[in-house]
Amino acid sequence: MSISDTIDRAGMNKSRLGKGQIAFCVLLASLLLLPLAINNAFVSHIFITICLFAALSTAWNIVGGFAGQMSLGHAVFYGIGGYTGVILFNMGIWGSAHGSACSSARSSPRW
Repeated sequence: MSISDTIDRAGMNKSRLGKGQIAFCVLLASLLLLPLAINNAFVSHIFITICLFAALSTAWNIVGGFAGQMSLGHAVFYGIGGYTGVILFNMGIWGSAHGSACSSARSSPRW
């Protein structure tokens, strides 16, 4: 018995990507490249909305499903972010630029 056989049997064998991991990587790469291929603003808006709702439902699944807690805090922050985005959008380019810079600086871990 050689040393390499002993190491392989001890659980330190070569790692390989499974079919599920390869499919996930291909799906992730296609989703990252999809906005470059879309030329229609409506389709792009629908894609962004689907991604936002997927993120929100995943957060609710983790909090409500796995943890078993009744918490709507993530929905409150989602709503506040949307409301603030609309207010900044109506202020014009300079208002939204200053508002975005201030909110980014405020959410920085150094502040």
